[in-house]
Amino acid sequence: MSEPLSVEEVQALGEQIAEQAVHLDAAMHRLLADLRTFDAAGGWHRQGFGTCAHWLSWRVGWDLGTAREHLRVARALHTLPLVSEALSAGQISYSKTRAITRVATAATEAVLLGYAQHCTASQLETVCRKVGVLGADAASKAARPHDSERYVAHTTTASGMVCVKACLRPDEAALLLQVFAASRGGLHARAGRGFRGGC
Repeated sequence: MSEPLSVEEVQALGEQIAEQAVHLDAAMHRLLADLRTFDAAGGWHRQGFGTCAHWLSWRVGWDLGTAREHLRVARALHTLPLVSEALSAGQISYSKTRAITRVATAATEAVLLGYAQHCTASQLETVCRKVGVLGADAASKAARPHDSERYVAHTTTASGMVCVKACLRPDEAALLLQVFAASRGGLHARAGRGFRGGC
């Protein structure tokens, strides 16, 4: 049985572990950078694999889920220079990097890095999940039509026909299309031809 460690030895061992973790994170950054380059070059395809994840599974021994996640992070780091630099310097762990790259944009990466400096990886995961939900809500709202975009315009053609152009909410458009569909049969019966789109 070995002698118990002194307080000083335990303290020194803790510092050594933390320093080794920094080196591992910096090495992970190099691995991810190489992986992104290899993936972009199609190195996996040249070696007869259908995807880079399958190549990683064969060559490195990762399961497919792990391989896909490393690829996702590698690709994301290319667009997030601040996060990439922080991982390269060992300032944040791979776990924190993985969480940030799920939701970060060029506009939000600095803020998320600030959280990463003061949160555990688990806490940062929670923050990033919430940011993801907020981002999805904002994107959904941005995709919705705004009343300022609505309009109906019409012009009279040289032959006297009226050309109508409209930008409407989906419910309004459905109502207008129902009116056109209902009148189409009458137009067809009177004119002997179907409704023609465009002007």
